[in-house]
Amino acid sequence: MTPSRVTVTRCPKCQTPFRVTRSQLRAAGGSVRCGSCLNVFNALEDTPTEGNNSINTLNKPNSPTSNNNRVVSEKHEANGQDKKQKIIQPIPSTTIKDSSAKKEPSAKKEPSAIKESSQKQPLSTLLNALDKDQVDVHQAKQHKKIKKKRLWESATIIAACLVLAIQYITFNKDELSLNPNLRPYYQWACQTLDCTLPPLVNVNQIQSSQLLVRVNPDTPEMIIVDAIIVNKANHPQPWPKLSLSFTNLNDQPVSGRLFSPKEYLGGELAGSKEMPANKAIRLSLELLDPGSDAVNYRLAFK
Repeated sequence: MTPSRVTVTRCPKCQTPFRVTRSQLRAAGGSVRCGSCLNVFNALEDTPTEGNNSINTLNKPNSPTSNNNRVVSEKHEANGQDKKQKIIQPIPSTTIKDSSAKKEPSAKKEPSAIKESSQKQPLSTLLNALDKDQVDVHQAKQHKKIKKKRLWESATIIAACLVLAIQYITFNKDELSLNPNLRPYYQWACQTLDCTLPPLVNVNQIQSSQLLVRVNPDTPEMIIVDAIIVNKANHPQPWPKLSLSFTNLNDQPVSGRLFSPKEYLGGELAGSKEMPANKAIRLSLELLDPGSDAVNYRLAFK
């Protein structure tokens, strides 16, 4: 058997030359695929000048073998109409290897570059996520510190207000404890802390006015003392005892008498236990005439 004749063809797209055999061209109807750019072209039409003789020899009927090959080629062409055209991968030459060796690294670098870019994107996304997590953690810590600081500030302010309130109610105990609304709280506090409260009786807040002494018209040896008393305190307090005294010109005592609430209270106030606050009470006291030496008189509360 005669060996297949080898010819050289060139890719019209990338201009890469490579060698093909006559049997390959006939089997594929002259169609070949470039090994560099994968372009499919007809080697019989796109053959270089130096290879025209070799390609043309395939088309000339020089021998029965060529006729037989042409018949085979026609059969393959007929079959190509019903089936997909069969494409033969060409046999690369030494020059093809050199050119492909130069181009392959660039082709190989593209997937690696894509891989690196695909790896960089998740890495950057991960770094961004880590940065965001770190920022969130930092913000959470800062928020916690601020919240804790505000809590301490609020607690300090409340404690300071409590201290000021305690100091105020302690230093003003004598005055505030006389308030009927606050008196129960002071009593409870003093029972717990073992302290004493001032009595609700504050005779210093009781004042007298319009004091008048006159002779009883029905009984000449008796005198009548008229007066108005007012409780200036902010709270009611028990009725005081009244002390009426007389003095001479030298302010020496001449006579005197002490009246209990039962003796000077009458009418609607008879039997009451507390003297109302800021209310004028008119009194009328009757007693023996102290004599002509009693030129001065005074009303006091006990």
